[in-house]
Amino acid sequence: MVSVLGELLELGPAGAETSAQGGLGVQPACPEDVESFYSEGFVKSLGVYGTEDLGRIIVSLCLKALLASCATVSGAKRDETKFLARSSDNLRLEENGRLKKENEALENLHNSLKSRNDLLNEKVTEQEDVIQKMQEKIELDEGVLDNLRGTIDRDNTKIVNLQTEVRQLKVDVEKKNELISKLEKEDEEDRETWVVASHEIVAKSAAIREEFQKALATFGAEPSPFPKEAEEKLTR
Repeated sequence: MVSVLGELLELGPAGAETSAQGGLGVQPACPEDVESFYSEGFVKSLGVYGTEDLGRIIVSLCLKALLASCATVSGAKRDETKFLARSSDNLRLEENGRLKKENEALENLHNSLKSRNDLLNEKVTEQEDVIQKMQEKIELDEGVLDNLRGTIDRDNTKIVNLQTEVRQLKVDVEKKNELISKLEKEDEEDRETWVVASHEIVAKSAAIREEFQKALATFGAEPSPFPKEAEEKLTR
């Protein structure tokens, strides 16, 4: 279609090729007179053409403008596609970098949490060992306390029994003291009675001896001497 339009507008092969390249999306070389376009000279140069030629020129220019617009749109789409691809790559790289950093941060956090968890497990194990030892010590102490309670109960029973025995002994001692006092009193009374009787016996013995000496004297005899030991006993 492009080649047919070129032939109708009497465009050369270069124009058709340029139009075809624009339609295929290949970027042609920019004409040198695009930037150095002189409008007044161009208008003066159009004065030599007739109406039909000017119509053809207008159609040609419109077609070129249309092809340039299509090429611009295609270039814009290609640029947009490249920009989007570069943006996607950049975003993908940024996202990958961010995800990599987050992954590293999560890995570090995981390692840190694992280390803390291991440390806490060690502390929990140590505390469980301490608690178990304390529980064993408490059970041992409770056994000792139970033994002490049993000993205290037995001692209390012994103390009660001893107190009962002490009270009974006090009663017995009081009775024995009363009996001793009574016996001492009776012994004192018996001693006094015996002393009085001894004095009476000694006095009567002396009187009898004296009477016996007198009776023997009438017969011209003397009594045998009194045994010394008996005399000392009587004197005592």
